[in-house]
Amino acid sequence: MSEFLQHLVNMLVLGGTYALLGIGLTLIFGIMNVVNFTHGVLYTFGAYIMFIVVQQIGLNFFLALPVAVLAGWLLGRLSS
Repeated sequence: MSEFLQHLVNMLVLGGTYALLGIGLTLIFGIMNVVNFTHGVLYTFGAYIMFIVVQQIGLNFFLALPVAVLAGWLLGRLSS
């Protein structure tokens, strides 16, 4: 039963992530009529920063999360 709940939570988190990506792309395309794939780049960059901070530096996941979000935000501001 525990494994089922873990799979259920993983499914909901992944589905929510896909929904956020889809909504972001739909909003940008609906407003600007331009396909902008920057969302994918920012998500990938944030995931890479998160991996580096957790694996190489050894910071806790919950402490590394704001670092990755801040790095993604900074890249988004610099690329605009």
